Amino acid sequence: MAPSRILRGPLDHEREIISRAQNGGYALIILDPVYKCMGHRDENAAGDIGSLLNEVERLAVQTGAAVVFGAHFSKGSQAGKESIDRVSGSGVFARDPDSILTLTRHEEDGHLRLRPLSETSRPSLLSW
Repeated sequence: MAPSRILRGPLDHEREIISRAQNGGYALIILDPVYKCMGHRDENAAGDIGSLLNEVERLAVQTGAAVVFGAHFSKGSQAGKESIDRVSGSGVFARDPDSILTLTRHEEDGHLRLRPLSETSRPSLLSW
């Protein structure tokens, strides 16, 4: 399946995404970065982000596809923070998703550390 850039603003194209996913048999929908889907919402307002993530969940329920969204960390080094506290904006970004994976620079060039939200899980090292 070819990548598609049908969403360039708030999730007002949700019906089109749902239709394409249902008709095309998509198993995965990626919204990256999710802030481009916010429209006039405030990324720091829990109610606004809750509303956005309800729309994201509706995509998953109505299409049967997994939905992944990318979110950016707040400015500055995030290495010393817990994974749940790294994402910029409302804490709803950390509380709502079923799974969270973070990527952090590794001291070795060309490597990133992949860490699941659960601190009991072991991080993995990715390289390319």
